[in-house]
Amino acid sequence: MQIQKGHNVQLRGSVRSGWIGLLRGESAGSIMDRSVEALNEEGYRVVFIIADRWSLGRHLQNLLIGVLTLGFVLYSPGYLIIGERGDSRT
Repeated sequence: MQIQKGHNVQLRGSVRSGWIGLLRGESAGSIMDRSVEALNEEGYRVVFIIADRWSLGRHLQNLLIGVLTLGFVLYSPGYLIIGERGDSRT
């Protein structure tokens, strides 16, 4: 994950589902672990974790991709992870 430098950052963690997610063992917990670790390595701390919501168009796009790939590639709504500099004082 590439984190842009600044006071606050936002990471989008998305869970792969379908056959790829099943074979790789993807879960919301593994997404959180990777994202929080990446933020901490860059000197940020997690402030909020918000569940992402998709529009109807995004759901239809995901359905089309799932049908065309026979369920091999699917995506599910992920999480928005907001971080701020660890050395900032509030």
